[in-house]
Amino acid sequence: MTMKGIPSNSKVKSLGMFKRQNGLKKWKISVGLEHDGQLQDTLLDVSNLPSLVVNSVLNNESSNVRPKGYLKTFCISLKELTSCKIIDNKTTKFRYVDSSTREEILIPQIELARALFFRNAYLARNCVDSGILSREFDVGIEDDKGIIFVLPHCSFPLSALKDEATRKHLAWVLTNPIVRKSYESIADYFVREKVALDNVTCWNFHFDPPDLENVVIRAAGWFKKEENFYLVNEIVGISGLPIDTCHEVDFKSDRFRTRQKGSGVVKEGGRSIGIEDIIVDDDREATESEDIVNIEVPMALLQFNGELITKKVLDESKHTASVIIESDTEKIFDEVAVNTGEATSNGNAFKGEYLGINNEEQQAILSRFELFKSMIAELAKQCGFEYQEYLHQLPSVGKSKLHRMSDGRPRYVMEVQFQLNGVFYSILEVDISDGVKSISTLIVKKNNPKDWDENFQEIIKKIVVGSLNWPRKLLMQKHLVSFVNHPSILTHHNEYIKTWQDRILNSLMG
Repeated sequence: MTMKGIPSNSKVKSLGMFKRQNGLKKWKISVGLEHDGQLQDTLLDVSNLPSLVVNSVLNNESSNVRPKGYLKTFCISLKELTSCKIIDNKTTKFRYVDSSTREEILIPQIELARALFFRNAYLARNCVDSGILSREFDVGIEDDKGIIFVLPHCSFPLSALKDEATRKHLAWVLTNPIVRKSYESIADYFVREKVALDNVTCWNFHFDPPDLENVVIRAAGWFKKEENFYLVNEIVGISGLPIDTCHEVDFKSDRFRTRQKGSGVVKEGGRSIGIEDIIVDDDREATESEDIVNIEVPMALLQFNGELITKKVLDESKHTASVIIESDTEKIFDEVAVNTGEATSNGNAFKGEYLGINNEEQQAILSRFELFKSMIAELAKQCGFEYQEYLHQLPSVGKSKLHRMSDGRPRYVMEVQFQLNGVFYSILEVDISDGVKSISTLIVKKNNPKDWDENFQEIIKKIVVGSLNWPRKLLMQKHLVSFVNHPSILTHHNEYIKTWQDRILNSLMG
């Protein structure tokens, strides 16, 4: 995905106020960007909030899928969060004090809202529209079963409801009164607090968090030891979310399938469009069509306490056709311009909708590194260091197909960064779970961590060019490196990890 008008490798340094020019419909958010050491402010449509994270990089020419930052996991009661504006005195944050360590945890309110709610452009752009959910969805709950009627004028793209994770999240927001009240508090504050100036209306984002207890948050951020506080940049995952209103939800609409004229066959309305290169263009408007472009971005992994089953149901009272089939037709284009705002009759761009790399896919990617992660955890415990994990997707280079697994899925490299005895290290593991070949674990003793970051994209390109081999010559030019073979397949899981850990440790201490 590329955002038009944003320089390559622009780091998001801050998210500021909502703004709208008088006479215009779209709300924008002020985004502070850093490019080539220079700071600048730009305005982006609020519908792009699913992709905006402090310390992330827009139009990233590397393949990092997660902003850098110290990973921390903490359990909190969201109802105990208090508002504050400390640190930069710009964006409103939630403050939480750990009762055992007295450590302060600061969570930007807009980041918590992004993780909980802004998982698609629809919920992001409509957060300031009071009563939007009641006007576009009719929700009924009876005997632990929910029915959500998608009303005829609803602007939520129907084809997005093909995605199970999207349906589950939307059902959770619509049917859980505590969660829905929290989302709707955004518009409540907006209506009361927006300020009209000469030619622009402004508002500083904030909301009431849902009244939920014992929620576990995994975040990436930074820790300021002198003042004993941890500032969250990105919420990576949230677990312990309750499903206590209903455990089965049907989405019902007569627009899920539209009758093919004269055929007696009913087909699914709306298609997902496959795009090689998506350009998000805020200056254009989306056309009114049920076809949408899915824009995949990393999102917080939401884990629920309990099962929530959702499905789409045709409102048969509005249809008489006897034969029903599902259409999985997908259009393919090389490059298109899309807009994530509300569609208009004069639109001249495809409609884009943010779609998180779904929970199952995230779990599947991480599960392929399960042994590696277990080994690193034991190594860190033994050596007493803290570490950060990063996933890098191998890029497409030339005609090579090795940037993908044998089944077509993207191939990833997991990198672990840490400091030991004053020295910076990275340990890298390539996903070869499809068995195409064997490649050792790489240990890099970094003489210059900044140089490592600047040249990392070239390094992972060389992995693909070299047919899944480490580019030894390039690596050895500036760093001390070693290569550790994986143990032979052993009977016991723990024995395998211990042998691998010992080999890594010997290399570090050698």
